Amino acid sequence: MPNRKGRRRFGALRKLASGRWQARYLGPDGLMHPAPHTFAGKRDAEQWLSVVEAEILSGDWLDPELGRVSFGEYGRAWLKERKVSQRTREEHTSVWRNHVEPFLGRFRVNEIGPERVRRWRAELLDNGRSEDRTAKAYRLVRSMFATAVDDGRIKRNPCRIKGADQHRTPERPHASIDEVYRLAEVVPGRYRFLVLLGRV
Repeated sequence: MPNRKGRRRFGALRKLASGRWQARYLGPDGLMHPAPHTFAGKRDAEQWLSVVEAEILSGDWLDPELGRVSFGEYGRAWLKERKVSQRTREEHTSVWRNHVEPFLGRFRVNEIGPERVRRWRAELLDNGRSEDRTAKAYRLVRSMFATAVDDGRIKRNPCRIKGADQHRTPERPHASIDEVYRLAEVVPGRYRFLVLLGRV
């Protein structure tokens, strides 16, 4: 917001040779932070600075540098730091290596939103991954982003697909009473009792 002399109280603006506008501001950490992109007009840049100023005043500001780490780097560190059993660690590492890092690892943590998560999950299923394996991968990614939220790298967890973390194994079919009796009639006599007992 400009003061009476026309200068901004928060942040700074600069018109580039291209005609676009650049915005930057002094963060609570004492460092200057540029906007992640330039703006077509001065008013757009001013509005962006106003949003950042409101986040700082409300205590909702996040250091943008923290979210710029690649998800591949963050995920590998997460796996290393997690205190789990050896079996769980091996399972997590396998899921990460085969189903997560090749698809999401190249993106920055703050670049991965709900849409990208949906696309990644759909791609896993389209490429023949089982629903069970896909659900495990989704749970792993959701846990990683939950930690990223706690670390102040992002504001919200992008994993918000209802039911994506669940997989129900189909119930095994059971023989009907008639089928059991028919089976008991065709097996050798000494096994009939076992067949009938198995139905109880």
